[in-house]
Amino acid sequence: PVFFYIDRKEMYLLMDGQNVTGMTAIAMYQGEDYHEILWSQNLKDDEVASLHILTIVPEYQGKGVSKKMMEEIFSLAMEKGKKAIRLDTLASNIPAQHMYEKLGFKYCGRQTLFAENTGWTDFLYYELPVL
Repeated sequence: PVFFYIDRKEMYLLMDGQNVTGMTAIAMYQGEDYHEILWSQNLKDDEVASLHILTIVPEYQGKGVSKKMMEEIFSLAMEKGKKAIRLDTLASNIPAQHMYEKLGFKYCGRQTLFAENTGWTDFLYYELPVL
């Protein structure tokens, strides 16, 4: 799936000099799988930025890189005129849930979906308004 985001120019790297510290994929729309969630705002698909991947290189974890990455994502969403950033995370990924909540994201719902890499899996959905 990473190549999909690269081909669509939705993949971003956060750098520390010559070193990659993190990677994210963010689309400037939301897909149909987000329609079933009761979001805090009733927005059109093209009014939303959807965060699909956020990964930090292990040696940079715990050093504020996630926060810096989210600041860049927020700036990009603002620049593109989006009204919210939405994302999903695995229900089993407790550290990600804590990080998103600490960054101001609000839990909006849960779905069980089939993903090729995980099979039937529970996903939690979060939203952050862009002011």
